Amino acid sequence: MKKYLLLLLATFALFGNQEKTENSEKKPDDKKSYCYKPAGEGEYKKINSKGDNRVDIKFEYCMFNGEKVENAKVGIISNNLEKAKKYIKTYSYLHFRDGDRLKETSENIYYYNGRWGWSSSSAYPALLLNEKTKGQK
Repeated sequence: MKKYLLLLLATFALFGNQEKTENSEKKPDDKKSYCYKPAGEGEYKKINSKGDNRVDIKFEYCMFNGEKVENAKVGIISNNLEKAKKYIKTYSYLHFRDGDRLKETSENIYYYNGRWGWSSSSAYPALLLNEKTKGQK
């Protein structure tokens, strides 16, 4: 009887862990949401007294949930303009964690209010998958 209970508990633990792993790896179709090749430095607008700024960046193209949009302009929130300028000059890809938070305000102009991360590759940055990190903002 003890062996049966131990086997049952071990099986339950294995299936429980497997389910959590699947959920964290599924994160999604949002992995298909990114922009490529920023043009220029972007436009900066202070949006509140806490130091948050909206940075509007024009890109050669963006992929939003699998759909390509050319010459898109995307506004993101940043609380450090110097870092934002450095990211725009250094990296080619801006990745979005939550693609459903992308809102089109007018033709080819979008606003994003969520976690984002820059990289030199189209591969989705691991830091955006981690629920516990604040990500970049």
